[in-house]
Amino acid sequence: MTRRFFVLLALAGSAVAATPALAATFGAVPATLTVERPRRVTEVELSSLDARRVIFDVSVRRGESGEDVAASSDVVVVPPIFSLAPYGVVVVRIAFRSPPPAGEEHYRVVATEVISPVEQRAGRVPRTVVVPLTRR
Repeated sequence: MTRRFFVLLALAGSAVAATPALAATFGAVPATLTVERPRRVTEVELSSLDARRVIFDVSVRRGESGEDVAASSDVVVVPPIFSLAPYGVVVVRIAFRSPPPAGEEHYRVVATEVISPVEQRAGRVPRTVVVPLTRR
């Protein structure tokens, strides 16, 4: 019985050790964005430190409300959806059509991993990368 316990323990340990290889790790550079007058465009590099391809959907959300403004006519995200190659880097540009306000406006650039319905049913939660953006 003791040997069976240790065999099961070793198998469980190897399964846990293999789990991080399935998880993707993402990063953003720079970690915060600022758009100052007279500029209306900024960019962020999203990178993958994993060996699998991942699809992202990017949106821009206003301040604390979380309202998605990427769909509005004032904010343009290029590319709004993209596939990030293993160990790859993608430059995402955010442009505002209107001039900056008199004060400051705060946004969040949110890149959300697109997962399959099968993964959703299995309880997998999509990962996100959030980059604060200040416009002044």
